Amino acid sequence: MALLSLRREICYSHAMRRSESTRPLLVLLVLSALAGCTGELAELGPEPGRYFPRRVGATREYAVTDSLYTTAGWRVRSYRRRETAQSELPDQAGRPQLRLALDTASGAVPFTSETAHWHTLTTEYAERLEGSDRVLVLARPLLLGQSWNGNAYNTRGTESFVYTDLDTAVTLTVNGTSRRFDTCVRVQQRRGVRRVPQGAMPDGDIRVDTWELYAPEVGMIVRVDRNIRTDLLGQLVADGTTVRRQVLIATSY
Repeated sequence: MALLSLRREICYSHAMRRSESTRPLLVLLVLSALAGCTGELAELGPEPGRYFPRRVGATREYAVTDSLYTTAGWRVRSYRRRETAQSELPDQAGRPQLRLALDTASGAVPFTSETAHWHTLTTEYAERLEGSDRVLVLARPLLLGQSWNGNAYNTRGTESFVYTDLDTAVTLTVNGTSRRFDTCVRVQQRRGVRRVPQGAMPDGDIRVDTWELYAPEVGMIVRVDRNIRTDLLGQLVADGTTVRRQVLIATSY
């Protein structure tokens, strides 16, 4: 019995020494894991401002394709759209607003002035004002599945915007070279199916899908708008189906 008790004490003492020797390693592993999590959160950014840069003089240029389904098939119009940050002025509430001039060009024709819109960044939202249409395009916090009413200031009713991707990557040809954009944020703006108004022919559904993709320190790099109208057999309806695709091709950001 004495020998057995002695063996137990030796085993217990050895286990305690082994536990004490591995404890610093466990602490280091835990701290390293926490640091990795913190770095990832910091990389994604706690506020939408990182994805909504505001620099006077900076430009973004997009290739735009407008597609309309007709009885003769798809009719496609291609052109370029350029945004130029011109100046920063306070709005009625005293918040700084960035004015962006919008120009369009087709083929070899030089850019012509189209209109302008405004970008406003608050502690909660990133706002885009085009004409009388004021949209909350980004919101804080940047969390997967986070949703908000992007149409809060307009009369179209509630439009639920939601973050569907927070750490996605895409490669585009920008300024003539291949450029990879990491940790991009994808915002689903509209998505759903609604019936064709009663009395309209032919009967069927309209499927709506709108989303934007934002890159850090650059801003919006892709936007897609789809309005797909089908009859009761699921076939496309001529002059009722449109698709617009807007992709970044040049920028000074």
